[in-house]
Amino acid sequence: MSVERNKALVRQQFERVVNLGDLDLADATVSPSYIDHAAPAERARGPASIKAFALRQRAMFPDAHVTIEDIIGEDDRVAVRIVMKGTPADGGPPVSIRGTVWWRCADGKIVERWGGAFVREQVAAS
Repeated sequence: MSVERNKALVRQQFERVVNLGDLDLADATVSPSYIDHAAPAERARGPASIKAFALRQRAMFPDAHVTIEDIIGEDDRVAVRIVMKGTPADGGPPVSIRGTVWWRCADGKIVERWGGAFVREQVAAS
C-alpha cells in the first residue's frame, strides 16, 4: 500500500471517526487485530478500540474538533502532529490539547497506534 494511501487512511480516522462521529468507518478501515499501545489492555484491540476512544473524547469534549497540523509517512508508518480543541462537558473553560500519534498500516487497514506526549492548554479568552 502506498504511503499516500496510508496517510489518507489515518486522516479519515480523525476527520470522519473522531470529528464527525462516523463510527462505522472504523469497521472498514481498522484491522480486527488492531492494537492501541497507549490504551489500557482491556480497551486496546480491534475497531471497537477506536470507536470507544472517539466516544470517550466526545463525552469529555462534546464540541471537540481535531486538526492535523502535520502528517508524515514512510513505508507502513504514519506520524501526525495534532491539536484538539474543545470545551469540557463539565463546563470548564475551552482547552487545546496538542500531541503526536504514530500509526502502522497494512493491507489497507490501520493495525497499530502509539500515542505520544500530549499537552493540555487552556484557551485564552477572546
